[in-house]
Amino acid sequence: MLVKHYSINLRSFSVLTNAKAITLINQQHKHGENVGLVLNQFTRITEDAAITLAKHKGGLRLTGLRSLSDAAAESLSNHDRWLDIDGLTSLTDMAAQSFRKYKGYSLKLSGLDLDSFTNLSDAVAKSLIKDRGKIVLSGLTTLSDAAAVALGKNHHGV
Repeated sequence: MLVKHYSINLRSFSVLTNAKAITLINQQHKHGENVGLVLNQFTRITEDAAITLAKHKGGLRLTGLRSLSDAAAESLSNHDRWLDIDGLTSLTDMAAQSFRKYKGYSLKLSGLDLDSFTNLSDAVAKSLIKDRGKIVLSGLTTLSDAAAVALGKNHHGV
């Protein structure tokens, strides 16, 4: 008897695509439009999914994400509810600039929780302290003098 084997790329399950985002939002709307989405199982997000999620009327928890493209960060920075992305281990200078203008309820900095960051560029440090609350950097292992000076200007504590 000949047995056929099919391979499944399990990595595709860790990517949050626009189609998955739409499906998950629609399922969540059965419980109410303002209900938050917990999507921690995803380690990557497409740019069009970020655009879709930014329009969601409830909070977003995406703690499985380890990095974000600049375009995805720009889209998510427009979300106007709570946004939990505390699994990020890196953030580009441009992405940090995007989150600087975040106007939602909470962005895990008083919002963006940087526990998992091991390195922080000078530009990111300067961007993130602007109008933010306490910054948590317990995973940080590398910090330049300029970044330390920038973080020292945060009046809410580091």
